[in-house]
Amino acid sequence: MSKSQLNRRLKALTGQSASQFVREYRLKVAMEMLRNQVATPTEVAYQVGFGSPSYFSTCFKEYYGYSPNEVGAQEKIEISKAKKSNWKKVSMVSLGSILILSGIYFSFSSRLSGNLTKEESRAQISIAVLPVKNYPDSSSNTPPYLIAEEITSKLSRIDDFSVRESSFAQNMDMREVGLALNAEFLLGIRFVQSDEAFEMAVTLTDAEDGTVIWSELYRRSINDLQDVQNEVALAIAKEFGVEVTKAEENQINEKLTQSDSAYKYYLVGNDFLARLQTEENMKMAADLFEKAVALDSTFAKAWMGLYSANRVIYGRYYDRSDEQYQKVQHAFEKAKALDPDLLQVKLDLLQEMEATEQLLHLKSLLRLYPENDTIYKKISRVYRTLGQRDSALYYVKKAIEFNPTEYHHWIMAGIYQWVPGSYDKALACYFEALRLKPTLNIPHPAYIYIDMGELDKARAYPVSYT
Repeated sequence: MSKSQLNRRLKALTGQSASQFVREYRLKVAMEMLRNQVATPTEVAYQVGFGSPSYFSTCFKEYYGYSPNEVGAQEKIEISKAKKSNWKKVSMVSLGSILILSGIYFSFSSRLSGNLTKEESRAQISIAVLPVKNYPDSSSNTPPYLIAEEITSKLSRIDDFSVRESSFAQNMDMREVGLALNAEFLLGIRFVQSDEAFEMAVTLTDAEDGTVIWSELYRRSINDLQDVQNEVALAIAKEFGVEVTKAEENQINEKLTQSDSAYKYYLVGNDFLARLQTEENMKMAADLFEKAVALDSTFAKAWMGLYSANRVIYGRYYDRSDEQYQKVQHAFEKAKALDPDLLQVKLDLLQEMEATEQLLHLKSLLRLYPENDTIYKKISRVYRTLGQRDSALYYVKKAIEFNPTEYHHWIMAGIYQWVPGSYDKALACYFEALRLKPTLNIPHPAYIYIDMGELDKARAYPVSYT
């Protein structure tokens, strides 16, 4: 059978992919070897089949909660705990038996009565969508991140898939990304545009060993870009043997706009919107979105882009006229009227609410988008304005959990831990942000070193204060 079929069948039986199943088996063998002191952790790593001791250590700690070097000490702690709790075990045997039998009964009765939900009856296939890369020397004016965003959106509409995006992870090792995002497979895209055509290479790989399990090269007219995004989502589903329902297929094939020219203006507008928020960039973005909605007045996402660009122009005092304020309001009202279910529309409704209302609104959105890191980040910010630092830190950690490759989350976590004096934890957060985006120019670590009284480290920290 194909690798994708094997993964699907094994996951139905065990809840794990083949790579997860083998990795856990290796880790269990490694634990026995370390307990019996057969070899050093490095030697054990290679003997059980890991190609890197550091990756072995990461996986081991993720699975057992402590590093391979701590096995001996942990064994002593567990033995000590076992002796102390021995007397409790005897008295709990009867209760444990009752609970086990009850669990078995309710499990089987639930299955026999056919009450399993769709989500409970089948395991999801987890895919991390990596940041799209332009081919070398590409003159593309199409923002590549939007291509990934649309494919992500399409895949997310198929119930069998759990899709996670990663940010600023171009330099991270493939296995590291898979482990960080708890993904079995990685979707990589390379894109180049020339004149009115584009070429897009799509590759699906196993996150554990980097094996390519599916790839396709698309060479089409730029007017076909929306169709190709739909084709990619359906091709991935087919590769995994997933049966796409008619409703899911209709959602996937639905276009953002029927105007190819409007879509091109929308893509390039978003490119300028994602750049530095200079007056020139924001006005160029607004102009492009204006052209998009002029061609298709029902294009909700283009109206939302126009709203975002005009809001920055107004908010950064590039234009504080009443006319500019009316542009901001008009664009938002148009987007909201056309598609009130757009997540960005729902998030921007927060501006009209008090802090407590914002929390209720955001937590209701979490029920619809339980893995959306942006929502967790916004909840964190609300708690920060309310002065509830512990809650703010909890929610930004949840944002990191769902997207650990987004450097903004790490900077926020650093701020929350710096204020109460958790300097080491704050530094760790900032250095992780710098690892994810080395071009960042943040002075925070230098200030923390000053607070710690380590002036030599503060002076040596490479940052520009201009």
